[in-house]
Amino acid sequence: MKPFTDGEFIKECLNEFADQCCPDKKQLIQQVSLSATTVMRRVESISKNIHTQLLEKTSCFSFCSLALDGSKDICDVEQLAIWIRGVDENFNITEELLSLRSMHGRTRGIDIFEEFLKIVSENNIPALKLSGISTDGAPSMLSTGTGFKGQVLRWLTENNVTEISWCHCIIHQEALCAKTLGLENVMKLIVDVVNFIRSKGVNHREFKEFLKDLDSDYGDVLYFISVRWLSRGVVLERVWELRDEISSLLASKGKKVPEFEDTNWISDFAFLVDMTTHLNILNSTLQGKNKLIHELYATIRSFEMKLALFKLQLKNNNFSHFPALKSQDSRWKQIC
Repeated sequence: MKPFTDGEFIKECLNEFADQCCPDKKQLIQQVSLSATTVMRRVESISKNIHTQLLEKTSCFSFCSLALDGSKDICDVEQLAIWIRGVDENFNITEELLSLRSMHGRTRGIDIFEEFLKIVSENNIPALKLSGISTDGAPSMLSTGTGFKGQVLRWLTENNVTEISWCHCIIHQEALCAKTLGLENVMKLIVDVVNFIRSKGVNHREFKEFLKDLDSDYGDVLYFISVRWLSRGVVLERVWELRDEISSLLASKGKKVPEFEDTNWISDFAFLVDMTTHLNILNSTLQGKNKLIHELYATIRSFEMKLALFKLQLKNNNFSHFPALKSQDSRWKQIC
């Protein structure tokens, strides 16, 4: 994610280092080319070498599975990522990013399928070795008619493959379940408050200076990005920690938020902060390489048991797993 021209800056640093530490080697360092074109060629060379190594590994696979996911970048261009996991005859497992494709046009099932065929062909993955596919739950992915799933199943049938495991990404399912948590009255207001601070330069600068004057542990609030599943909990936690400072800034701008004085709304806010924190921990635990399905299943089942425990504790006014809600409860008891 760095520009190729950074190579020239690095060379300047190396020359300064040579002047101080090893003047006799400065001539050798000056002969090293780190121009933008040289760095670009070397990056391309490394990329080709990595791809060649991956091709060598995929050619040895006895079986493999693919995971597909699409997401829009900041320019609203669909980025299709395909991961591969395969096992060879010695039971050595390889899991790598197979390809990342930009889809500038439409993203129908047939369009995704055409990109899929190109990637499979370029990486020499025969249909007979394909044992499983995992996708998100988008209609363009799962429709058995014109969707990606229907196109792939017909392609596999043409290649004499009759059995394949097709599943909905377990992390994506967890994120969809998390959305049923509700409390939109809290989330909508928090997003509006954050946008009011972050979208206007003056407000943003004044808020950062205000936090600096107060010696706050945090220097800013964070944007909420719905496509990032962990974003909700992080934003809520940051706003919770800075709620008094945010309330003061909004009051100085003539934008008073009565919900910040409403005990019921604050309690909902505290509960949402605690609950999304637990969900973020679950989401992070599910992620990572070399995770097997029984491990993911065990993690989900364990969290379901935690939910039953949380429900029982909350009924009994036990907030041991809800620190934000507990602090709010203690605060109002002191006031009363």
